[in-house]
Amino acid sequence: MAQVAHFTSIPVAAGERLCTKHEFARMLEVSAASILQINLGRVGGLLEAKKIASVAEARSAQIALHLYCGPVVAAANIRIATCSANFLIFESIGTIEGSYMNAVGGRSRATPLHLQVGECCFAALAL
Repeated sequence: MAQVAHFTSIPVAAGERLCTKHEFARMLEVSAASILQINLGRVGGLLEAKKIASVAEARSAQIALHLYCGPVVAAANIRIATCSANFLIFESIGTIEGSYMNAVGGRSRATPLHLQVGECCFAALAL
């Protein structure tokens, strides 16, 4: 992957299947990606994700959080995004609404360019 990244001017994003901060650090060391796709469920939660985001920031890399399974994980991703200067985008296959959001009694509206955080996300943090 480092060879591919070396021969293109397009930023390479990778990492949603990685599990440890050491794997992400190695990816940055070999310049295999400039955008890290952190999956909070795989890396061990908020603290480990923040450590990975900080390592990425120190190496001028951005993070694209992999948002994949409901309001609690969405709230955790939003928390990391709001405290990481190198946050780029949420990577998701859908919007943060529907049956998951009904479970916490709220809604957020997501569009490709803007995420409006509603009360439900902060309520999910308290769960």
